[in-house]
Amino acid sequence: MDQWVGKVAVVTGATTGVGAAICVELVKAGMIVCGLAKRQDKVEALRPLTINAKGHLNAIECDITSEQSVHAAFCWIEKAHGGVDLLVNNAGFISNYLLLDDNNVNEFQKMLDTNLIGLIIVTKKALKMMKDRDRAGVVVNINR
Repeated sequence: MDQWVGKVAVVTGATTGVGAAICVELVKAGMIVCGLAKRQDKVEALRPLTINAKGHLNAIECDITSEQSVHAAFCWIEKAHGGVDLLVNNAGFISNYLLLDDNNVNEFQKMLDTNLIGLIIVTKKALKMMKDRDRAGVVVNINR
């Protein structure tokens, strides 16, 4: 992990579970972590878990289903830290509806918007930033 010290990581779905744990561990490993989530305060709540860590946690409000929101988040990341070196696509939405249930189209649309379109929007932005910086980066996609 030494090669990642001081590098910038973006983690989507950073508020709970796997995303929160990844944020905390990457900060402990010395990375500058930008945790993206719809609720910035929930990412901020992770800060006590990173006290005395080698890295730093940034809580960034971002709805990955919105190109404008993702653009704003990545503009902030570029201005504050110069770009991104690692992207962890963790955000996801799971529907409890079954395919044959009535009135489930909105739930499936939300699932596609988050799990597919959101992942594409964020990955496209991160890859463009990596390419513009002429840096090799890493993208990790987490699937549920």
